[in-house]
Amino acid sequence: MRVPEPVVDPFEEELDPVYRMPVMLGRSSGPRNMPKSRKHLKYVGDSVSVNVTATVDETSMNALLPPGFKVTKNPRLLVGVTMLTNLGWLAGRGYNIIRVTTEVEVEAKRGPVVGNLALVLWENHPDPILTGREELASPKLFANIPDARFVDDEVTATADWEGFRFFELRASKLTATALSPDTPTYAGGGAKPLICHRHHASIGDWTKPALAEIAISTPPEADMSVTLEHHVGVGEFAFHPARWEDMPTQYTYVSTLARLPITGFCGASVVKARGIGDLAAMTTLPV
Repeated sequence: MRVPEPVVDPFEEELDPVYRMPVMLGRSSGPRNMPKSRKHLKYVGDSVSVNVTATVDETSMNALLPPGFKVTKNPRLLVGVTMLTNLGWLAGRGYNIIRVTTEVEVEAKRGPVVGNLALVLWENHPDPILTGREELASPKLFANIPDARFVDDEVTATADWEGFRFFELRASKLTATALSPDTPTYAGGGAKPLICHRHHASIGDWTKPALAEIAISTPPEADMSVTLEHHVGVGEFAFHPARWEDMPTQYTYVSTLARLPITGFCGASVVKARGIGDLAAMTTLPV
């Protein structure tokens, strides 16, 4: 058997000394560590986001949160589906996202901090899941997320795991309008910071955390996104309860969201943009 010649990567020496597992096999490339000769592609990309907001029961929402957290007055759940295409850091590829966030207040050493807590994000590509979990403390999971379907003034989206459809979203009666500073983009941010809760189990005792900390976004070094279109309308979403047989490793997460008492839907928005912001601006929040 002929042994192939080793492939020499001309970009490897251009990477900063950033590592993810497997650390023995070299430096790690990704959205926050691109080859120096390709960094001009960092903010290249297109996005279409469909967002639906719902009011939720305050007691039920607070029961989900880590110690020191509480939902803000008139708690809301923001659910969005985003299609990212032509991403520079993926060499022109893309992926889709479902994100679930809620506005919270957390007691920190510097005083109360208000931001959008990421409860969960589903994505249909492994690379942003791995880099986001390790580098941004983002609670990302895998699912099959087809492109949303646009027909006239209505858009529908779904997600499934191995054929089990656990999520549906619909926005309709969409009309064009000006963009508000609080309109959430694919990052789920708007004007308030994004907050993530990192939890890594201890090896040998998975019931205890080896690491538990809070990450919060800071003002980005750059935001190259330009809004091309913004529409508003009405919308709704639903998470369908799952059994262990349906989603053996995710059924608890989906069923928890399905049990949340939704008291009403507040509206929907669709945002089409060119260019992406900088999601590297995360830091730990001392609490």
